[in-house]
Amino acid sequence: MSAPLAPADYVTRQVPRIGRVELPDHVDLGIPSYRISDADREALKFEADRPRGVAASDLDSRGATLVKDLIRTYVGRIPDELADTYLRTLDGTDDDKIFFCWAGGTAHGTSHYYRIQTDTLLIEFDNAIDSGHHIHSVWRDYRNDLGHALLIDHYEQSKNSDHHLSRRTRSTVPAEG
Repeated sequence: MSAPLAPADYVTRQVPRIGRVELPDHVDLGIPSYRISDADREALKFEADRPRGVAASDLDSRGATLVKDLIRTYVGRIPDELADTYLRTLDGTDDDKIFFCWAGGTAHGTSHYYRIQTDTLLIEFDNAIDSGHHIHSVWRDYRNDLGHALLIDHYEQSKNSDHHLSRRTRSTVPAEG
């Protein structure tokens, strides 16, 4: 995937469990001036069973190594025992199961977003607000989503609110099970 416009925040929202399909909001972060169209939402769509972007196997060896190193950077920020488990999984993952996708600009000071997706792991990096000077990033394990209970609590507190965060805690298409 490559899209001309970055979403204002994570495509997969802030749901307690990532759904099979997630779409970014038209307006996000309470910033009405940052809008994306239905076509943009479709281009940015997350699908658990149909990753977007380029597979690491379709990149040259340097590109594939860079994508894996980027994953290692995220995983390297957690305790070693847990990181080692994720790194063993990454090392055992075929390059055709690792996808990198990009949206937005490539010049300094432009809004941009990337997503790395494997069978078990999702990383999202969003730098869309303030002309590409406001970073959000997250990595999630589909089977063991970190912070699941915290997000459930947050959802319960905000579900009846008209606060702009309340709609981002609901999945576009809920996960099964």
